[in-house]
Amino acid sequence: MATVLFTWELGGGIGHLVRHRGLIQQLLADGHRLHFHACDLEKARRVFSGIALELAPAPRGYTPSEYQIAQSNSYPEVIWNSGFADAAAVQQRFQHWLSVLAQLKPDVVIADYSPSVVVACKLSGTRVVAIGSGFYTPPPISPLPAYHYWLANDRARLEANEARLLGVINTAATALEGRPFRTVSEAVVAAETFLLLFAELDPVLDRPDTEFLGVWSVPGFGIPPMWPGTGPRVFAYLEPSVLLPDILAASAALGLSLCLYAPGLHADALPAIPGLNVHLAPEPVDLVQAAAECEMAITNGNPNSLAGFLLAGKPQLAVPFTMEKYLIARRLELLGAGLSAPMRRPGDLAAKLRAVLLQRNFRRAAESFAARYAGGSEAALVQRMRERLALPLL
Repeated sequence: MATVLFTWELGGGIGHLVRHRGLIQQLLADGHRLHFHACDLEKARRVFSGIALELAPAPRGYTPSEYQIAQSNSYPEVIWNSGFADAAAVQQRFQHWLSVLAQLKPDVVIADYSPSVVVACKLSGTRVVAIGSGFYTPPPISPLPAYHYWLANDRARLEANEARLLGVINTAATALEGRPFRTVSEAVVAAETFLLLFAELDPVLDRPDTEFLGVWSVPGFGIPPMWPGTGPRVFAYLEPSVLLPDILAASAALGLSLCLYAPGLHADALPAIPGLNVHLAPEPVDLVQAAAECEMAITNGNPNSLAGFLLAGKPQLAVPFTMEKYLIARRLELLGAGLSAPMRRPGDLAAKLRAVLLQRNFRRAAESFAARYAGGSEAALVQRMRERLALPLL
């Protein structure tokens, strides 16, 4: 029997939790002892309800706005803005994780968007596997690449900010009697990675020698979708604060049958729009069933849900509002399987919805994507991760 520690340090979506359910259930069935330390403990309790998993809170860093890097364009700049600007605070987080590692003595740590955890594992000599989508699982190269690789980038600025981050990490690490790291990549990039992503959707251009494991929606997680009215069925998984009234108005104009999951939104907060046929799901929806039943999807560019609908051969409109989501939405457009309507410049939402719904080329591209990965499944993904972990069985 092995002890496995899962961690989630940064980010906010439940995808950081849902993606682990299959592997967690398999490892528990194998007889291993599991812990999950999450930055949002309440979400973890909901997602893992009924699973014999020891949960604990994880510290989350914070960088005041006056110290943040404007228009961050690399992994070092993103994590600088997420609590890595102050060496004393970073040292406290490293110390927290070193204490957790000393107490639990895990055989392996599975780190989801957890740069502090990766550093602490390297300082303590603990095996760590980084897991997640491409945005926050950077490649082991130095300097780390720019996210907007198709633009003319200020390489000197990126390298200066990466050097500044390395100084903070090394100040914190050496204060804990650790050795200094030569590069940021050496500090925060794990030697082992479970890249839950398809190559076509990778936001990083340069990623050598990588096994893309893919990501499949977890079957049976969530409530069944409901479809009001008789129009084309469209499923929407959206952040309520991002253009939702505009999307609902466009949906009404097209006569759609809309099943909407918007976390935290109550039915009495829905705008009164003539002709709107919408069912507001009170809980997360079973995305496997929703993808099978809908004609198209509207998402914010969340990598897990976006991939899930593509695997069902369904085109989509992405409405991104963060850099990660914008990059994924851009890959969706390059794939030809949908359109992007970024929050700041969405364009004509009704026209984009109509195009994705009716123009056959978008559906053909989504169906082609689905055909390429028709042999995959969540069960096969779990088995591949289990094989690579190679943990001893009872």
